[in-house]
Parts: sequence; structure tokens; C-alpha cells
Amino acid sequence: MRVTCFLRLLVLVASVSPIPLPVFGQTAAAFLESGDRKLAAKNYDGAIADLTRGIELDPKLAAAYTSRGNARYDKGDLDGAIADFTQVIELDPKDTNAYYNRGVAKRAKGDLDGAISDSTRGIELDPKFAQAYYNRGNARYDKGDLDGAIADFTQVIELDPKDTNAYYNRGVAKRAKGDLDGAIADSTRAIELDPKSAPAYINRGVAKRAKGDLDGTIADSTRAIELAPKSAPAHTNRGIARYRKGDLDGAILDYTRAIELAPKSAPAYINRGNARRVKGDLEGAIADYTRGIELNPGRAQTLKARGSIHFYLGEFAAAQDDLRTALRSDPTDSYAAIWLYLAQARDGDDTLARGELAKNTTSLNLAVWPGAVITFYLSRSTDSALLSSANNSDTKKDRE
Repeated sequence: MRVTCFLRLLVLVASVSPIPLPVFGQTAAAFLESGDRKLAAKNYDGAIADLTRGIELDPKLAAAYTSRGNARYDKGDLDGAIADFTQVIELDPKDTNAYYNRGVAKRAKGDLDGAISDSTRGIELDPKFAQAYYNRGNARYDKGDLDGAIADFTQVIELDPKDTNAYYNRGVAKRAKGDLDGAIADSTRAIELDPKSAPAYINRGVAKRAKGDLDGTIADSTRAIELAPKSAPAHTNRGIARYRKGDLDGAILDYTRAIELAPKSAPAYINRGNARRVKGDLEGAIADYTRGIELNPGRAQTLKARGSIHFYLGEFAAAQDDLRTALRSDPTDSYAAIWLYLAQARDGDDTLARGELAKNTTSLNLAVWPGAVITFYLSRSTDSALLSSANNSDTKKDRE
């Protein structure tokens, strides 16, 4: 009888206490440790599962939210990462790393103002927090605030004079601002600190190209390619320099390699099209321009270039289609208006062509080149006036 009562008591206890006792070792700290190990091994789903279990056991375990936020960030779940880092901040409003982490996630999500705000708060809490300056500098660069970006990267350099990436990023911002000498100096310093920094060689090469130092561009781009053979930007930059030096075959080889590495790079196709056009391969140029337009439909210059080739090939209807589209994208393009007039006129309707030319150039300043060409085609000037304007060294000539 006593045994029976005892069994009934066990059943009663079980009925009111259905939650099993924790298995030995299954504490919040243990789940945190396990989650961190899985995060280090890039087992993000496993890490998130363990860290979530740890949070369930201890909702105030800030470290678990931080690690789960990192796992979610690495997995691409930016909203989840931001939510976790926000929870850390609620638990500890002075956690500088939480502001930094959330700022990084916000920048990756495209919330640049949010990234700047969080990075700024991290800096207020720790004025020597170099990474917060770094993230804020990147966000400011993305927003187009080049002076602000340069100031932040400069602060990183003051905190750590051997930070290669800070010199590289400041060099990129200086190049975007037009400070080519500053860009070259910063890129050179980055190379001194890290002789294997392919991005620094690429940035210095681009700055040298902008300064007209084509040999320097080729040398830097070649070194970048040696360090990073799969760098499409390095091949593209070297191709541009070779093209400008007249090495069309070398340029085409570089552009082709860039396309192999980055098949969706519109500039690589367009640049190769330019080289093929100059080399006389008009069909190849049209094919490249067409692919470039497919990848980036709004490029007026590419439409104009393809339209001019259609004109040379006697494909006047196709030329008109391209040139009208180019003019819709850029109504101020005098050359597109002239090419369109020529295509229409050659197609057999000079009167209609002149009417459209007049309409397309109403708002243009015909006092500067090629305005004299337009007024000549509109029968508003003479042959001698056109020749005089063409020979006038004071005339602005944006020749193509």
C-alpha cells in the first residue's frame, strides 16, 4: 500500500511539474561558450541556436546578444544583428563596442545617417576608439562627405600611425576630392607599411593616370595584378593607360581579362568597345557597346558611340534610335545632336533633319564649339565662318 501511494505521489508531482530539470552543464554561460565556438567555426545557424538558448536562460546576458548579433551579421541578417546590438545597448548604454557593431550593420544596410550617429556615440564614449572613426569615415565617404571622411581617417592615423587601411582609405577619399598628390602620398605610405597591398597600388595607379603619368599607372597596375591576379579593377586601369598610350592590343587584352573576372562590369565592355572602334573592329565595338548598355542602360556616351558606328556602317535607322535615346539622357550633348542630324539627312530627309536639329539645340550655347557646326548645318552661317571658328584657338573645342 505504501508503494502504491508513493507511485501516486510521483505521478502527482510529474503532473504539476512538467518542465524537466536542466541537464548538467546546460547553463547560459555554457551555451554562450558553445555558441562562440560555433561562430568561430562559421557555423552560424548552430551558433545562433546555442546563443538563443543561452539568452532564454539568462535574458540579461549581454555577451550572448553580442555574439548572436555577430553571427546574424556574418549570415547577412542585418535586421537581426541590429536588434541584438540594440539589446546590448539597452542592457549597457555605455557599451562602445555595441554602438560600433550596430553602426557597422547600419552602414551595411544602407542607413548611413544611423551608422554615423552610432559611430559618433561610440567616439563620445571612447575618443580613442579608432574603429569607430574608421566606420564613421566610411559612412561619410559613402554619403559624399569627403572632408568628413578624410578627417576621420586622419584621426585613425593619429591614433595608429601604422594603420595601412586608414592611409589607403584616406588616399581614396583624397583622389575622389581631386587631391591627386595627396592620394599618391597616402597610397605610397600604405604600400610602405604593407608592400603586398594590391588596393593601394590600384589607387595610386588611378591617381597617376589622372595626372597623366601613364607609365606609372601601368607599373602600379601590373604590380597589383602580380599581387592579386583576379583583380578586375587592376586590369581595367592598366587597360585604360595602355589605350591612352596607343597600345590597343594590350588594352583589349586587359579589358577582356577584366570581363572574365567581372562579367557584369559595364565599364570593361565599354572600354573594350572604344579600343575595338579605334582599331577598326566596328562590329566588335557594337557588340561590346550593346552589352555595356544592357548592363547600364542610361549611359548617353555609349549610346552616342554606338550610334556613330551605326552611321559609319550605313545603318541610319539604328543610328537615329541610339542618338535620340542619348539625347533624352543628356539633352546638352551637342555632338549627339549633330550625329542625329547627319543620320537623318543621309536617310533622305534633310528638311526634317534640320528641323529636329534646331529643336534639339535651342537651349545650347552655339557661341562655343561645336556651335559653329550646328549653325552651319542650319544654314545660319557660311563655310568661311565655320573654318574661322574651327581655326580659332580661343574657341572651346570639345572634339571627339
